[in-house]
Amino acid sequence: MIPSALSWGCNRMVSLALSLVLSLLIALAIDILIGDPQWRLHPVRLVGRVAEYFEGISRRKISDKIAAGIVTWFSVMIVAMSPAVGLIIAARRLGEVPFIAVSSLIVYFSIAPRDLARHAAGAMRALQANDISTAKEKTQALVSRDVSQLDLCGLNRAVIESTAENVVDGATASILWFAVFGPLGTVFHRVVNTMDAMFGYKNERYLHFGRFAARADDVAGWLPARITGPIFCLSALIARGNVRGAFHMMIRDYKKHESPNGGIVESAAAGALGIRLGGPGTYFGKIIKKPCLGDPLKEPTANDIKKTIVMMYGTTMLTVLLSSGLLVAKFRLLEALL
Repeated sequence: MIPSALSWGCNRMVSLALSLVLSLLIALAIDILIGDPQWRLHPVRLVGRVAEYFEGISRRKISDKIAAGIVTWFSVMIVAMSPAVGLIIAARRLGEVPFIAVSSLIVYFSIAPRDLARHAAGAMRALQANDISTAKEKTQALVSRDVSQLDLCGLNRAVIESTAENVVDGATASILWFAVFGPLGTVFHRVVNTMDAMFGYKNERYLHFGRFAARADDVAGWLPARITGPIFCLSALIARGNVRGAFHMMIRDYKKHESPNGGIVESAAAGALGIRLGGPGTYFGKIIKKPCLGDPLKEPTANDIKKTIVMMYGTTMLTVLLSSGLLVAKFRLLEALL
């Protein structure tokens, strides 16, 4: 009786591992085929509206901005996670197919490599055509800095920086959280990152209110960023970049970045392309002096944007493969323990 029960439990774990791997592959395939949907009822947009609602309440009720930000963060987390928990449990009880469907959709709505590539490619095409006006418009949609005074090289640099920096937040972190904690882990990371995107600015409005949200995102992305960095360096092979240079610059320069996570992939991109990223930029009307990453072996070009897009896609696909292996290994270990 006991061996039979153990065998049944092992079979369920193997089945669960395969279901999660299949969910990852389906999610990536859907994103590559149709991209991130621009729906008003997109789950991430709904989380954003919930965050705006609680921000308003907290600011009215709590005078201390840091405390108001913390209350907002936990309120949004509870409201966003509760239906996700119920949906995942219900899908699991209904069977394998509903569980795969729900898990696939959760990952799909949490990653956006094609959307990131689409925005970067739009700016790249405008830059290739020397259409500076359109290039600035496309670039501004990608970055928070003021691009109005940037020249051709500055626009190329801004697009490359944004594409590289968003590899973690826009793809790999959610995938890696899925590998460790399943679909609920992906939901958690996406909610954390969404609140950082809304409140994590260092301006007068959010410097104190968004401090907790920014720190929470730093913690949630700390390990994924350090796993993504080496994968991004290896993906330079696909883009015919400098793999050795990518590793060298990542190790040498990532700590220069103000974010504990943001500089890892960005410095790797600088090394892979042989360019310098970072430097001063205008944010919210103020010139911010950011450190430089990489060595200026040449000026950044539109072709470097193309290579960065290729590296971004390569990194995403390699992370899916790594996460699939982690899922199988995790459940194999549980099977062995049983």
